Amino acid sequence: MTLPGAFAVFALMSFPALAATQTYPEKPVRVILSVPAGATPDVTARLITPGISRLFGQQLVVDNRPGRAG
Repeated sequence: MTLPGAFAVFALMSFPALAATQTYPEKPVRVILSVPAGATPDVTARLITPGISRLFGQQLVVDNRPGRAG
């Protein structure tokens, strides 16, 4: 095996090790809803996000972004 080939194999083998050391995502995950606050989908999302947050070990934040029709 040539030196550039050996380097390429080493580089490809080291990527999974680098990826395993990173915590993704580092910030809270935003759940974006296209309905105003207090609507049925908003209430439902706010009721289920704590359970999902515990399941994944990552904080979830519900963000209401009503669009043009809302």
